[in-house]
Amino acid sequence: MDRLLSGLKPRPELKPPDCIARYVVVKHSWRGRYKRILCITPSALHTQNPEGRLVVTNSYVFAG
Repeated sequence: MDRLLSGLKPRPELKPPDCIARYVVVKHSWRGRYKRILCITPSALHTQNPEGRLVVTNSYVFAG
């Protein structure tokens, strides 16, 4: 059992390097509801898919 557990590697935390805060949110869409991680940076908002490898799904840049 120890050999099996020693082979498991922790998943690295994939987030934007300048992320100030992260929140788990539920997105409501015409396709349904699903979880996302909302990352707030000084210049933009990013949403990530928590299932899988935390791929960035959308980015909203602050104007100005």
